Amino acid sequence: MAEDKLKAVYTCQELATLCNVDRSTIWRWCRKGIIGYEKINGRIRIPSSKIRRMLPATFESIRDMEGT
Repeated sequence: MAEDKLKAVYTCQELATLCNVDRSTIWRWCRKGIIGYEKINGRIRIPSSKIRRMLPATFESIRDMEGT
């Protein structure tokens, strides 16, 4: 059931909160190409597929947290 609640894209703030890092860390990861992102209406959005590739263990934790 957790996959049903899994978001397709995350904002920098949402991902920062879920990863327990500062939002500027997420921006830095995007800028350095560490994590893939897309710009939607001029705003950075991180697809869950990009998170899964970069942080497999963290992604599973995110999925578990969203399922609760």
